[in-house]
Amino acid sequence: MFDYYQEKKREEVIRKRRKKKFILASIVFFLFLGFLFFLFHSSFFQIKALEVEEKDNHQQIAEKNLISEVFREELNNLSWPLNWIFSKDNLVPVLFKKEVIIEKVFQSFPLFREVDLKVNFFEKKVIFLVKERNKFALWCKKTKEECFWFDEEGIAFLEAPVVEGELIFKVIDYSEGEVRKGEKVLADKDYLKNLISGFDFLNKAGIPLRTLELKDLSLAEISTQKLSNFPQIRFSLRHSPFFALEAIEKIRNIFPRLEYIDLTVENKIFYKEI
Repeated sequence: MFDYYQEKKREEVIRKRRKKKFILASIVFFLFLGFLFFLFHSSFFQIKALEVEEKDNHQQIAEKNLISEVFREELNNLSWPLNWIFSKDNLVPVLFKKEVIIEKVFQSFPLFREVDLKVNFFEKKVIFLVKERNKFALWCKKTKEECFWFDEEGIAFLEAPVVEGELIFKVIDYSEGEVRKGEKVLADKDYLKNLISGFDFLNKAGIPLRTLELKDLSLAEISTQKLSNFPQIRFSLRHSPFFALEAIEKIRNIFPRLEYIDLTVENKIFYKEI
């Protein structure tokens, strides 16, 4: 026979047990949060040092203070409840924000072509390992009298003074377009590849000319400056000039008598005497 009062009593016992379990679980949960709060706000996980080293030779990098500012700004940019759990400059968030931090530093400093990040919990230290871009050539805006170093990938990364002479590879750009750090000096990858080939060609041909002039990008042509003992050499940005390497060697003895050498038509060489 169904005992109504016995059933109600059993349900009451179950409710009390559930309530006790809930209260106990809540206490454990808040104790755990309190433990985390205490742990992550203690000095145990606080960053004590930040180093920035060159990846290959481990030399210290001059931009350390600037990188530190970018790093700490991104590290401490936490949403709730993480900004409540972790104190500022805490080592733990570095682990789950590592890729974001690396990308931020990479975008903020075009000087670096590689950026890596390591955490030393024992020494409470964050170490950035970077590789700087190579100074391949200068890109100088004639209209603005400003120059930027760019690397073999065509990335402009560092401002430079305007220089004269033929000691350094450089491009003098007469266009109105802007050059921005962190971006390529030429958007077209084939143009860029053939520009690099132009400098390489001058080197391989033993021609001591280091300046190329870009008058009009729409023509896809670039040329050296004419010097007393060397003619102007005209290149196309649409193809490599190396087809003419052997022919250049054959006419080297008449260089002083030439006004220009034209390599803008692939597999053909034209020249004009003064």
